Amino acid sequence: MRHVILIAALAFVVAPVLAGPDVQPVTGMRHAVLNLATGEISPATGAERYGDSVWAATQRSGYYYVQHYYGPGTTTLDWGDIEGPQIIGGFAMSYATDVVLPELMDCVLMFFADENGFDSVDRVYLAGFDVTDLPTGDPAGAWNGWTVTLDLEASGLNFTIDGQDLDTFPGMDFGYTYWFHNYTPTTNNYTGPTIAGDPNVIPQTAPGIEDAFDKFADPNLETLLGTYTFTGIFAQFYMELFEGFPPNIVGCPEPGGSGNYCWADIDCGEPPCDCIVSLADLAQLLGNYGTASGAAHGDGDVDPVDGDGDVDLADLAALLAQYGDDCN
Repeated sequence: MRHVILIAALAFVVAPVLAGPDVQPVTGMRHAVLNLATGEISPATGAERYGDSVWAATQRSGYYYVQHYYGPGTTTLDWGDIEGPQIIGGFAMSYATDVVLPELMDCVLMFFADENGFDSVDRVYLAGFDVTDLPTGDPAGAWNGWTVTLDLEASGLNFTIDGQDLDTFPGMDFGYTYWFHNYTPTTNNYTGPTIAGDPNVIPQTAPGIEDAFDKFADPNLETLLGTYTFTGIFAQFYMELFEGFPPNIVGCPEPGGSGNYCWADIDCGEPPCDCIVSLADLAQLLGNYGTASGAAHGDGDVDPVDGDGDVDLADLAALLAQYGDDCN
């Protein structure tokens, strides 16, 4: 089974939608997790390897955007702001389609730094994925949508959002885009990303979003067709980003829990240790507490956000938050 291939640096984005053929209703939604290490798609249940949600444009509008042309055609781009640098260990995208099972289709996804929309010209490519053999809709029409979470931790494909703050929203500006290809088209080619609705609702989990998206005539984001909005629907495409961990922090997920690694399991020399956060790990950290520089993960520098070479209160808090976890 072919599945995920890291792809070269391209870019792309999406255009205005007023009503009619450009927006279609989502009749129902199913959920799945894609392990990029194995290419296996499974129900979205059980343990996860990535961390907590750190950015989420996930409030559903009930509609999806129709991408009328595939391959080297029009592409869409959306954007937001995130506190960073932020390691991304997984993300969730959402789409709907009138293509029905047993057909499968492919999707290209891209992420950029220094992207603030409105035809930003200095965007920096961060990561790209060509995801193959995605499921399609129900022949009976009961559901036509999927939300697929891509597990980057499993395959070591984590990437970091880092860069400039280009606007008045606090945080680093980033952009994302996804489009679908390589499938058997059906009536009107109705396929495209889910429209998230207004992610500004309280509590706000998607800072930096704006009621607009860019549309380009090519997948390299070079020929801008314009910046657009929808009529009566906030113009944001579904995306959720999950916390990732530094490459040297490996281990097991907490069964049925928050999805956080037992990254505080340090009493072992080298990961993955025994995947239990115990008194031995606490003793290891306390033995190095107060180290002001040069501390490694195994010494107790376990706060994945800071990762600053110190062993301090933030690291102790991170360990205590997982104390007693058995990730086996």
